[in-house]
Amino acid sequence: MSHRNLLIWDAEGNPKCNQNLDRFTIFWSSPSPDGYYNSISIPELVESNADELRMRYVSWIHEVGATIIQNKKVIDHFSLGSGLNIWSTSLLVEKCNFTKSTYITDLIKLMALIDWILNRKINSIRVMSSNKSLVKVLKNWCLENNINIEWLKPGPKFLSPKSKKIPISKFVPHPIKALLWFGKYIALRWGLSGVGVRNWETSGSEITFISYLFNINKSSIVSGEFESSYWGPLPEIMADKNLKSNWLHLYIEDSLMSSARVASKYIEKINSKNKDKQIHVTVDSFLSLRVVAKTLLDWLNLLRRGIGLKIANQIPRLGSVDVYPFFQEDWKRSFFGADSINNVLNFHLFHEAFSRIKHQKLAFYLLENQGWERVLLNAWRSLGHGEINGYAHATIRFWDLRYFNDLGGDGAENIIPAPDKLAVNGPEAKRICLEYGFPESKLLEVEALRYLYINRAFRRRKEFKAAQADSFLFASSQKKIRVLVLTDYTESQTRLQMGFLNRIAPQLSSNLSIIVKPHPGYLISLIEYPRLKFTLADAPLSELLITADVVYASSMTSAAVDAYCMNIPVIVVLDQATLNLSPLRNFQDVKFVRSSQELLSALHLVFDTPKSYRMQNAIFNLDDNLQKWSEIFFKI
Repeated sequence: MSHRNLLIWDAEGNPKCNQNLDRFTIFWSSPSPDGYYNSISIPELVESNADELRMRYVSWIHEVGATIIQNKKVIDHFSLGSGLNIWSTSLLVEKCNFTKSTYITDLIKLMALIDWILNRKINSIRVMSSNKSLVKVLKNWCLENNINIEWLKPGPKFLSPKSKKIPISKFVPHPIKALLWFGKYIALRWGLSGVGVRNWETSGSEITFISYLFNINKSSIVSGEFESSYWGPLPEIMADKNLKSNWLHLYIEDSLMSSARVASKYIEKINSKNKDKQIHVTVDSFLSLRVVAKTLLDWLNLLRRGIGLKIANQIPRLGSVDVYPFFQEDWKRSFFGADSINNVLNFHLFHEAFSRIKHQKLAFYLLENQGWERVLLNAWRSLGHGEINGYAHATIRFWDLRYFNDLGGDGAENIIPAPDKLAVNGPEAKRICLEYGFPESKLLEVEALRYLYINRAFRRRKEFKAAQADSFLFASSQKKIRVLVLTDYTESQTRLQMGFLNRIAPQLSSNLSIIVKPHPGYLISLIEYPRLKFTLADAPLSELLITADVVYASSMTSAAVDAYCMNIPVIVVLDQATLNLSPLRNFQDVKFVRSSQELLSALHLVFDTPKSYRMQNAIFNLDDNLQKWSEIFFKI
């Protein structure tokens, strides 16, 4: 039967069960509930066409950059000279679809929906949603395709999580916000100006690492050593082998380094202690009045170009849809706002840093395909330094669109600067890159530095489980089953995950011990979940995994991979308001749940399945000797 009428449901709860066979219900951010026979879930439709939808989206971003407006490509309007092109730093190109540009999820869903509609005869669409951009885009598309559309605004009971109070800052023009951000940044970071620069200028090393001054081991801050979670034992091993190195850090304020003053003292301490082997400096060490002036001049030039570029009606469509209402805010932030002046400033800071050091033969930087990485590449190459490689230090997730760009087409290589080679940390990352079409000749397989602790933790876990088994041979009490809950930094994801657990609390066995490790970005209160008995843990993940029997993880946390590598059963909650951003997507032995009842079934299945204690080696390279890294440096 042809369903001529659609109801698109993008709200809390569910609509009344459909008794009209001529109406079809589209669930925008949830699975189709039981009993809804004439219905489909858009998240499930997206997953069934994931490869094609991802490719179409990244190809469209390339097409936007190559569009001719005012007699030249969009990208060429944002070339500011000295090797700097701001287009590649924009939020559109970055495609961070889970924090910065969350509207991309709706664009991917919209592509899947339009594909589905075009194969059917639809007369009318009703939309229950508080998402104004979605409704606006759908209204325009329906008007062009002679389809009636009605907007049903959710009442308080069904209000979408996307509906929030509008902050006052939304009404402040982006250029004003950019200048306010710039002034605050200079004031807060000026204390780092000049710190470590003399050491940098006289360094004899020809190898540079660009990293974050973040995730630093607490004890090393006191002792003056450099121990970073991103780089593991690599700095120490290089020093032991008399390989000198330069370290350029992006300072990120946290509880351990709460100000530029604290960060500068740490830089001075590690340089004093390690000056024969390592030289450390921050990007902000190169702040000066000259850099400030250059940044303002380039940014004003960018502002002039951006304001003069009328793009609303000239940007290519995504399929048959005009999607400008979705990304217009990102456009303004990228070329008029704080993001734009930040990227211009970073370029001049990197340019200053690389102009004040001897010729470098090799560099590695932490690769996540953010704006600062693109200006880093611009500055490095404009000064003629040697090979520069990106290191994908974490997992590469299928739906993390930052890692995927158009690999062909007209001048793609000129639109988005890329590292000379991409260092991947194991077989899984390499497989994902090759499947996408990334040239194998540009891949370097190295050890997963931030995951090497798994070797030690797994050995301790085996010892713990063996001792535990022996003790229960003589114990009369029932064994406690430890469920480790790993939450996310977003409120919505955390509430969804904990809500599932809270709802099934009365059905959980009394011998279940629930330990919750909250993400530091979003803390959990015990009183929020009154039906659930659990304890909050602040111990390191490496300690908690040793005793865990099962891990229940949010869809975005990469910590689920740590548990999987230690062969701990993993259950992942899927938030269907987003894409499946789990690094364990499509792993057949991982349980994905979309409801509280699916979670209960998954827990029972895990408890009833015999356990084996062997380490999974399919994801990371975990050689403690760092043979692959060593081979790279000794070839120099």
